Amino acid sequence: NRVVLPTYAFQKSPYFIERAEPQAEPATDWLMREDDPAEWGWKPVWRPTYAPCEVDLSGDLSDAARENWLVFADETGVADTLADRLRTAGHPVTLVTPGDAFARTKSGFVLPPERGREGYDQLLRTLSEEGKLPTRIAHLWLLTQGEQHRPGSSFFHRMQEQGFWSLFYLAQAWADEGQGPLHIDVVTNGAAQVRNEPLPYPSKSTIMGPARVTPREFPGVTVAVLDVDRPDPAPAPWHEPEWALMVRVLGGVDIVTRDGTSVAFERGKSLELTVWLAHHREHATRSAARAALWEHEVRDATFANIVSDARRSLGRALPPPHDEEWIGRTLTDQLPLHPLVCTDAEMLQARLAASAGLAPAEAIEVLRPGVALVREQPFAGTDHLWPATEGLASALTLLVTSATTELASHHLALGDIDGVFWATGQGLKVLSGQEDLIGLRMRAHHQRGDIAGVRREWETYERAITAESWSDGEPSPKLLTLRRELLNR
Repeated sequence: NRVVLPTYAFQKSPYFIERAEPQAEPATDWLMREDDPAEWGWKPVWRPTYAPCEVDLSGDLSDAARENWLVFADETGVADTLADRLRTAGHPVTLVTPGDAFARTKSGFVLPPERGREGYDQLLRTLSEEGKLPTRIAHLWLLTQGEQHRPGSSFFHRMQEQGFWSLFYLAQAWADEGQGPLHIDVVTNGAAQVRNEPLPYPSKSTIMGPARVTPREFPGVTVAVLDVDRPDPAPAPWHEPEWALMVRVLGGVDIVTRDGTSVAFERGKSLELTVWLAHHREHATRSAARAALWEHEVRDATFANIVSDARRSLGRALPPPHDEEWIGRTLTDQLPLHPLVCTDAEMLQARLAASAGLAPAEAIEVLRPGVALVREQPFAGTDHLWPATEGLASALTLLVTSATTELASHHLALGDIDGVFWATGQGLKVLSGQEDLIGLRMRAHHQRGDIAGVRREWETYERAITAESWSDGEPSPKLLTLRRELLNR
């Protein structure tokens, strides 16, 4: 090898190679067989650490930078407490609660999550026009207690509408209406697993999709997800809501008192008006009632007579409490119905929600009186147009089949075969051939050892799907599989 020597005589750089000390050859680390499978691999672990926090949360939040807060309020009360503390510290706070239609409230807005992006566009557009676009968003809709959901839906679908799709549509709406930096805090419970503890609500974890993608797609937007341990408290004993008059629509339409006395109306439209008011409490107005109950324009005097007859008829059947009116008198377009007037569907829905999570015997005790309210198909024997137009009849049918399926399942779990037949019979009054109810009846026959009964239920099911207009005449694959299983075919 060549060695480059200095060409400058006065550089005085030594090129002598010093003698090295002898060193021992390091021992070779040979690979050895590992007999313990626990040492064969590795796994990721959580490292407990405190989250960074620049603000003294135990204080009055006065040292926190002023932000414009938009809070998607949860059902457990955390958002209300958070909003109170922030407002006290001088932060503007707008609360958003889920509902049936987009509307303004005293503390913020109601937004319908099941309608997709529409409500989020309206929300941010309104805030932009008023100069109140948020700089911080606290999304608490996945902080839940129990598994409540609206009629015709499920807790899983509620978690997707108020979790994954909510954050997804919110990000899209922000892209059109938002401006400036934005930080979103998403708070959940039961959506993350740290060790080997149970994971109560895996359906909530889908929100991690938009939570991770949003900051990559929208510059200036950051998202943090916090899962908290908020165990559900032991359910309190359920008590039926107080009522004095019940509007019955799960069958023929009428109104009864607690002792079962029917209210007699002089005009048929008076009964229909009362029924309509009972199902539109939040938006019960004279103009909306006139549009729903009459196909053509109705005279003011005629409508006033209908309202007066309804008010008098209810009062004759049962005097209202404290000199009030069953149908309120106002100087505005509002036409309020007294809160002690309920519907049988509301009572069934309340009992179904209260029975969620209870042991079978306790759930039966709560749910059975509600299922007993079912008499026939919703609005049977009436020619009202608005229940079908609004999809109310279909929603009530789904409510009944959900409640009766739940009740029959509890009876089957306890081996109460007669209870299964009673509960499913109530549901089949509303929707003959409903596959979940038929399946429960087939299982009940099989549990009793009545194979002939299994065959009879199948034959009844085949006749029903052939005769009913809603069916295409083809048996359900799920019931076909169940039939083969029970008959060993």
